[in-house]
Amino acid sequence: MQGFNKYYPPDYDWREGKGLNKLHGTHALGNRARKLDKGILIVRFELPYSIWCETCNNHIGQGVRFNAEKKRVGNYYSTPIWSFRMKCHLCSGIFEIQTDPKNTEYVVISGAKQKNENWDSTDAGVVVSKDDIEEDYKDDPFYKIEKSVADMNKAKESIPLLTRLYELNEKQWADPYSVSSRLRKIFREEKKMLKKEKESDEEIRNRNSLGIKLAKKDPKDHLQAKLVDFQPQINDLIEITKKEIYSSPLFIQKASPVSIHHKSNKGNIIRQLKLNTRMKNDHFITQHSIFTQHRPLKFNTSQQTLIINDDPQVSQGLVSYKSDSE
Repeated sequence: MQGFNKYYPPDYDWREGKGLNKLHGTHALGNRARKLDKGILIVRFELPYSIWCETCNNHIGQGVRFNAEKKRVGNYYSTPIWSFRMKCHLCSGIFEIQTDPKNTEYVVISGAKQKNENWDSTDAGVVVSKDDIEEDYKDDPFYKIEKSVADMNKAKESIPLLTRLYELNEKQWADPYSVSSRLRKIFREEKKMLKKEKESDEEIRNRNSLGIKLAKKDPKDHLQAKLVDFQPQINDLIEITKKEIYSSPLFIQKASPVSIHHKSNKGNIIRQLKLNTRMKNDHFITQHSIFTQHRPLKFNTSQQTLIINDDPQVSQGLVSYKSDSE
């Protein structure tokens, strides 16, 4: 098994309070602390801006990292000033950069010079912020007077708005009990509605064996579904016929031709409306496909019985299944 630098010799006594680093004469930071007796620690330093090396006159871009010797060289009040000495990777020249706590920046001390990248926002066509304008005119007495007058006018305009907001708040919460009761009632109704929708969705999922979450109902889909009218099935037609027979009088009076003609016209109008509705909602259906059925159904209004036509009219586009010999 590997020791991972945690070998304890036989003569090691933990009661002496010595760690393994002290026992072996090493430091926890390893080779980085080789100059720690001089107050120097090797750290990784990243250039805060672009510089020019004075030894080789090469450009070193911002963000390049070096192994630098970090050393404390002074104090600004209670803030330490740190010095970073590093070697150029292009010519092995030494340059030094120090911190400036007073101006909160880094300053090149020796071996290099900072690349001047300062620019004016007005020359670049950039909109100057309001804080920059106030900084430029902070010593102008006329600007201070104009700004104070503008602030006073703005405060006067905002007073009516604050007053209206205060009055509205007082009016709404004049009776906290009634307001709270009304809110709780609304919450209870919404909770019941959400619970009912959840139970309905769960019932649909269980009925169809769905393992997905159903989407919320769309009012447009609900309106579209109302426009669709499906034709009744054969069992429904039989039940309707039975109910009409049971509810009809025993002795049927012969209807006049006028009433029969009126009923037929009414039925034709209803069928035409249903046909138009289906053709409007189903773009793949045609009038020919609706009236061409394998076993069309029709009612005999005079006898109140259901008649099944076993020999439907074959459309011109289909081939008859009858034998040629018949």
